[in-house]
Amino acid sequence: MKRCPSCKGQVAQNAGSCPNCGHDFGMETAASCFGMTCLVITVCVILILLVLAVDAIL
Repeated sequence: MKRCPSCKGQVAQNAGSCPNCGHDFGMETAASCFGMTCLVITVCVILILLVLAVDAIL
C-alpha cells in the first residue's frame, strides 16, 4: 500500500490513480523508474572504470 499525497488515503501499490480523489501517480512512477535507471547505469560505469584501472595497473 502507498499513501496518496493529495488526500492522504491508502492506495494499492500498483494503482495508477487514487480512487478517492483521482490523483494520478503516472509521473511519480516514471520519475522513480528513471531515478533507479540512472543509479544502475552510474554504478555500472564506475565498475567498468575500476576494472579498466586495475587492468592497466597489472
